[in-house]
Amino acid sequence: MIRAFLMIALLTGTLPFSQLQAAELVLNGSASYYYLTREYYVAGLYLPAPEQDPDAILSPDTAKRMQLIVSTERWSPRKWAQQWQNNISINNDNLSADTQVQQAVMEFTQFPRDDLHRDDEIRVDYQPGGNTRVLLNRELVIESSGVELFNYLLNTWIGKLPPSREFRQHILQQDTSAAAEQNRRLLLTHEIPAARNQLYSGWLNAERAAQQAEQERQQQQA
Repeated sequence: MIRAFLMIALLTGTLPFSQLQAAELVLNGSASYYYLTREYYVAGLYLPAPEQDPDAILSPDTAKRMQLIVSTERWSPRKWAQQWQNNISINNDNLSADTQVQQAVMEFTQFPRDDLHRDDEIRVDYQPGGNTRVLLNRELVIESSGVELFNYLLNTWIGKLPPSREFRQHILQQDTSAAAEQNRRLLLTHEIPAARNQLYSGWLNAERAAQQAEQERQQQQA
């Protein structure tokens, strides 16, 4: 029945591709990310079917999604950059030789122009044969060819130095505790706050306006 609905929706154009992707993936595991004693986000890993083998998960033939829902009141761009740069560097032995992927990794650590707030959502999607896409509150922020960017980020969860042994275990195999059930409900039912829609494009528009104002000021001085 579900397959029939998806086929009809695809043929008639009534189901967005992002929703079609969501229908094909299941929540593999979830965990809360803490830095020191502060919870920063709830993490979810989605796969076509439950899987505990990191090699299989990291394979370019495996569709996957990382979902992060911010749980701290404010997450500054400086703290975001520090945490991700550190976690990426200690969990990945070598950076890509592809300069485009290098740029995408750097962009990921620097894309917040202002504080992230509670209930903001970051998604990282990958489909085999396609690109890795990073979205903030469902708005495209970064697109990078292949699976490399995704795996650099996923290694911060399931690599050699994850946030904790329990975090890695719960991402690879769903926990059955009450706290884990609460995380699952949050991940699966989360809605973007209306005030935070088009957050990234708003940042970019503000940057352009500031740059234009600065150019006009310089022209007036000249």
